[in-house]
Amino acid sequence: MIRTIGPEEWPVWRELRLRALADAPTAFRATIDEESTQPDDWWSEMVGATAEHPRGGLWVAWSEGEAVAMLFGRIDKEHTVLEIGAMWVAPAVRRLGVGSGLIQAAIEWARSLGVSVASLWVTEENVEAVAFYERHRFQPTETTDVLRPGSHLIVRKLETRIEWW
Repeated sequence: MIRTIGPEEWPVWRELRLRALADAPTAFRATIDEESTQPDDWWSEMVGATAEHPRGGLWVAWSEGEAVAMLFGRIDKEHTVLEIGAMWVAPAVRRLGVGSGLIQAAIEWARSLGVSVASLWVTEENVEAVAFYERHRFQPTETTDVLRPGSHLIVRKLETRIEWW
C-alpha cells in the first residue's frame, strides 16, 4: 500500500529517512550524522510543513504493516515541475514494484494539478538508480552538481514529461 503521510506521522518519516541515509549514504545530499542528531521538533516541523503544504507531499509504501519506502514530492512555484526527492526503497522489497508505485503515485498527483514535468537528481555512479529512472522515462539533462560540499560525487538532474505516463 502506498499513501501520503500526515504531520502526526513524522516518526515514520524519520525512521525511513535514517534507514535510507545509513543504507545509501552517497544517494542523498544530507548525511546520517547531520540528520540523526536532529531533535524531534525538527522532524515534526519538517514533516508537518511538507505534509500540509498544498504543493508538497510525502509518500510512504507499506508492506505487512511496516513502512518500507519513501518519496518526497514538491511542485515548483511556477506550477509546472514536480520535483521528486528523498526516494528510497528498503533492500528487502527492491525490484518488487514498490519504487515504481511511489513514482506513479506522485506523478498522478502532479498530473491532477496540471503539472507537465517531473524532475529528480541522481548520483551518476549509482548505476542501478540511474537505470531504474531511465526505465521510468526519466532522461538526463545537462545539469549537474556535486553531491555535497567537498564531495567528488556528481549528481545529475533527470526529467520526464508527465504526459508520457
